[in-house]
Amino acid sequence: AGSSGPFVFVWALEQPGREPVELVGHAAAIRELTFAGDGWLVSADLAGEIHFWRFGAGGPEAPARGPAPPARVCALAAAAGDLAARARGPAR
Repeated sequence: AGSSGPFVFVWALEQPGREPVELVGHAAAIRELTFAGDGWLVSADLAGEIHFWRFGAGGPEAPARGPAPPARVCALAAAAGDLAARARGPAR
């Protein structure tokens, strides 16, 4: 997966010649991406919004938005069904 501005792009590794899937939902530029396992991709943007993208057999589903953390997200990590976000700056 990669990002450009507010868009997320996901490539199917088993089909390298295929165009990437574009995920639209963020209003601000993407800051962090992480795969959370079990078909989930989590993205955070510069405004602090977090989106949870679920990939099924038919492709990506509409994103679920998570509650915004108290400060801007600058890193994401996922393991065993949990997500951690490191935030920077003053609390909102």
